[in-house]
Amino acid sequence: MITEKPIWALISTFGLMSLFAVGGAAAAVPEMHRIAVDVHHWMTDKQFTDAYAIAQLSPVRTYLSSR
Repeated sequence: MITEKPIWALISTFGLMSLFAVGGAAAAVPEMHRIAVDVHHWMTDKQFTDAYAIAQLSPVRTYLSSR
């Protein structure tokens, strides 16, 4: 099996997911978690949770925040 370069795996995974995300970015968070933590093992559950929490605490408007 040929291994894919990590950057292309990241782009193709989240690019494809963004095409089918219904309900906004916040609705896609569980799928992002499944892919990043369970499927590809790019990060641990704690790292994902911490990254999401930091994104929510940032003073700038993020796509994951409620409107």
